[in-house]
Amino acid sequence: QQQQQQQPRQQSQRSLDEQQLQPQPVLPLPPKHIKLDVGTEVDVGSSRLRCASVLGSGSYSVVWKAMKLGQDGEDTGFVALKDVYCRSMGNLEQTLFEIELLLACSRQESRDSHLVRLPRCLSHSVAQVAEGWCVRSVMNILPGEQLDNSLHRKLEHALATTSAEGRLEMGHNEAPWFDYIPEGQVMARSLLLQISPTLDSLSELAWHRDVNSHNVLIEEPAKTHGGQDQEDPSFWLCDLGLAADSRSWPSSGDGAQAAWKVTDIGGDCRYWPPSCWMVHCHGAEYLETRPSFCNQYQYRLDCHSLGITALEVLCHVALGVYERTGCRFQHLEEDSVQASPS
Repeated sequence: QQQQQQQPRQQSQRSLDEQQLQPQPVLPLPPKHIKLDVGTEVDVGSSRLRCASVLGSGSYSVVWKAMKLGQDGEDTGFVALKDVYCRSMGNLEQTLFEIELLLACSRQESRDSHLVRLPRCLSHSVAQVAEGWCVRSVMNILPGEQLDNSLHRKLEHALATTSAEGRLEMGHNEAPWFDYIPEGQVMARSLLLQISPTLDSLSELAWHRDVNSHNVLIEEPAKTHGGQDQEDPSFWLCDLGLAADSRSWPSSGDGAQAAWKVTDIGGDCRYWPPSCWMVHCHGAEYLETRPSFCNQYQYRLDCHSLGITALEVLCHVALGVYERTGCRFQHLEEDSVQASPS
């Protein structure tokens, strides 16, 4: 019954033209493939760029911070240049799907404000190289930093300023880890309020399939003179490289196998729901006799991953401080009680 309720909802939400995510003609190959490095100038579609620094990298891709150049060679602002190496036709199709998905979302921004929390694709190009293809796409640079880096930095700062011994000397009886729960609550609430509608709007076209703290960006609010945040943090969702078409994922509609049965599991396994582990261990057929988990795998992968990310935001700093200082604090408190005169 739950699965039957989900399918009409998906159909009713789809307002985009069915042709918008069809594969687009590959752009003409550039006369010479240029390997990117700091200072390299390269043409990507209609954009002329100069590489400045590496923003991030993966197994088969590098994201550069690049200066967009005007017709006279003047600097017009920074953009993100994603350089992807595709070894197979399947990889190429997946990379081109990400580009077409971002282009479709950009066209919808004026009617759906939630999609502004995704990057916009400005131009792209495809070049055939040795043993594969090189796909380059130019996107706007989203504000903020990767959420996992922000959480790690917050934890390191908390550990540097939290001392169990110092708190005992000051007369505090409460374990220091608990002090970091309120900030985690504010961040988790903001994350859910901002990214949930984005995923809901995106679901008309695709499932992200890789929601985690590495693929979420956070922009911290400015501090007041008293050290308090002026407003809640802002979040953006990036890296749609593993996204799957939400129309063909649950059912192909043309007699072929549904995409969820033949597509490799994507994403960070730490954010997987139980259904992903079932497919990983037993195969897709295992879910066909388990409707509840099958529905979860078909429609709720992003919901589960976002929930795990929110829990991570809520608990990361507090539990990190507890593991390093909380148990030690309790031990020191017991020692101080035993050492006090009776």
